[in-house]
Amino acid sequence: MNKYIFKQYNPIFPELYKKEEQRLKQILGNKYLIEHIGSTAVPGLGGKGIIDIMISVPKKLMKQISQLLQKQAGFEFRASGGDEERLFHQQDRYHVH
Repeated sequence: MNKYIFKQYNPIFPELYKKEEQRLKQILGNKYLIEHIGSTAVPGLGGKGIIDIMISVPKKLMKQISQLLQKQAGFEFRASGGDEERLFHQQDRYHVH
């Protein structure tokens, strides 16, 4: 079991988010709302150091977008991290909800 390690806020977090947001927009287009959420989105707030990203899509398209995230963006789907209303994907230092 991995132990949670608190990390101080790093001013590079917004830049890392912006780069990933642009990459996701290249794959998904500009029709979905993509937001930086979680502790790394709050200047000065420490946490796990994971860049959390929320993509808002119609429920009927969730599986289709999930497939794009896996096949074209290299994210791994994690069934245990989501539910019927929210799918969860991870890759390196990014989590996509």
